[in-house]
Amino acid sequence: MKISIIITSICSVLILSNCTHSTRPLASAPAAITKGPESQDSKASVKEWVERKYSDIVQQKDIPALSVGIIYEGETLGFFNYGSQSRGSDIYVDEHSIFQIASLSKTLTGIATQKLINDGKLDMDMPLSTYLSSVLATPAQSTLRSVTFGQLLQHQSGIKNDDCYVYKTRVDGEVWLDGYTRRQLVDDINKIHLDESAEPKFDYSNCGYAIVGLIDEIATDKDYAAIVHNNVASKYGMTDTVVNLNEAQKKRLVVPYRKDARQVATGVYVMGYATPGSGVYSTVSDLLSLQVYQLRAYRKYAASGQRSELILTETTSPGPRPNFRFGTGMIEVQHPKGTFYLHDGDLDGFAGVYAFSPEHNIGVVAQTSSGGPWVPESAIETLVGLIDMEQTR
Repeated sequence: MKISIIITSICSVLILSNCTHSTRPLASAPAAITKGPESQDSKASVKEWVERKYSDIVQQKDIPALSVGIIYEGETLGFFNYGSQSRGSDIYVDEHSIFQIASLSKTLTGIATQKLINDGKLDMDMPLSTYLSSVLATPAQSTLRSVTFGQLLQHQSGIKNDDCYVYKTRVDGEVWLDGYTRRQLVDDINKIHLDESAEPKFDYSNCGYAIVGLIDEIATDKDYAAIVHNNVASKYGMTDTVVNLNEAQKKRLVVPYRKDARQVATGVYVMGYATPGSGVYSTVSDLLSLQVYQLRAYRKYAASGQRSELILTETTSPGPRPNFRFGTGMIEVQHPKGTFYLHDGDLDGFAGVYAFSPEHNIGVVAQTSSGGPWVPESAIETLVGLIDMEQTR
């Protein structure tokens, strides 16, 4: 996912904004609502509004598959599913369909890493050279002594995407199948050159999160797949959130299509040691379950300061615009409707977004087989719409 898409998409929305429910492809949408009735009638009206919104998107943009989950008043409102596992297939997507979640992987890496920080195994203020000493040559020891772990997590390290050859050589629109080994990542880390005289500044880095994953492995003596399972998936009931799919899960994997040519199938990215930033698999059901826990954690933190690995913005650094700040795998956005927390991802096929507002106790998760700027735009619009409907009740 290129950060320019995130920023441009959300900024355009900021300017504009001063039970399972399954829908077959191109289902007709109900009339839009302008007022929210009370109690259950209100929730029914919200469902109708959400169904209409995403049905319109699917039709207008010819989206092959889309799965959306909504949290309203702190609870799962429903799932809204459109399209098929592949074009022409009679297997319809649902909230248990499996997608590769691209840069949303950073949020899961952030949660796993925050637990290690809370447990005292990692420290935001420690230099990278401390954690990577076992793999660094002498010149790199000196180079990475000036960069803290917190700067790496918050895209302030000066380490660029192109510092990892997997991102330097990947071509937009083409599936990466070559993997990325630990040896290749270590070699790339040892070649990093930083301007030590430069002030820290924001530079979104997938490569940086590959290094985060390696540091997590060194700190725990476990591989990244086990770290995600132990610190995130098993803890929050995410049975289909994995680094490696089993045979049963492969049968539920959705086929991705290019966002610039939605009839052209692409494929799954083989990311190897770049997976912490770009390559985890999950479902909307799993991600929405996590978001329910995360909303509760944020609301408890606001009320009492209770800490949790789900609080990914206890410390943040500036993003490219004044209303954006970056935490540990999570973006904090100051919106006219309040503070939103989110991340999104796009692999030139698979794309998704994870966004919520603790203040309003709402959230949205979406995964699609053909992405573009509409994915984060629609999420922010959905949060705004849910807030507006709640306020008219």
